[in-house]
Amino acid sequence: MNWYENTIKLRIEWTSYCNAACPGCIRNIRGDKINPLLQMHHLDEDTWNQLITDIQDMNIVEVDFNGSVGDMIMHPRCTEFLHQLVTLKPRTFIRIATNGGARSTDFWQEMGTILSDQPHIVAFAIDGLEDTHHIHRRRTTYERVVENMMAFKSTGGVAKWVYTIFDHNVHQIE
Repeated sequence: MNWYENTIKLRIEWTSYCNAACPGCIRNIRGDKINPLLQMHHLDEDTWNQLITDIQDMNIVEVDFNGSVGDMIMHPRCTEFLHQLVTLKPRTFIRIATNGGARSTDFWQEMGTILSDQPHIVAFAIDGLEDTHHIHRRRTTYERVVENMMAFKSTGGVAKWVYTIFDHNVHQIE
C-alpha cells in the first residue's frame, strides 16, 4: 500500500500549549500544574514548511486540528500557517476543535475571514452556561468563549457548540 497516495486526512498538532486547565486533560495534573512529562513546544516554521511541501500534491480532503494536548489557537503563528494551508488546499475541509477562550475578538474575526471561503467547521467547547462552564473548562469563561465564537461567525466562520455533559451541567441541556 502506498501511504502517500492513500492518505486523505491529516490530524496536525501545532502546539502543546493551552490556555485552559481542564481536570481530565493529560496536559496537566487534575486541572492544576502542567504535567512534567509534557514538553512545551510550538511547531516551528521549518517543519510546517516541509509539511506544506510534502502534502502539496496529495489528495488531502480533510485536515483536523483537534489537539490531544494543546489548542492550535495558542500557536503564535496560527493565522499565518492557516492562511498558507487554505491557499495551498482551497477545497480541503478544515476541522478545528478549541476551547475558544484564548485570543481577542479581532483574532477570531481574522480566523473567520481566513476560513470564510474554505469548507470548515470550528467546534467551540462550551460545557454549560455562565454558572457552570468554568467548572470543567478552567481558566476560560463562558462570556469570553461566546464572544469569540460570535466574532468568528461575524466574518464568515462556521461554528458549532460542543457540550460535554457532566453532573454539574446536565440540567442545562435544554
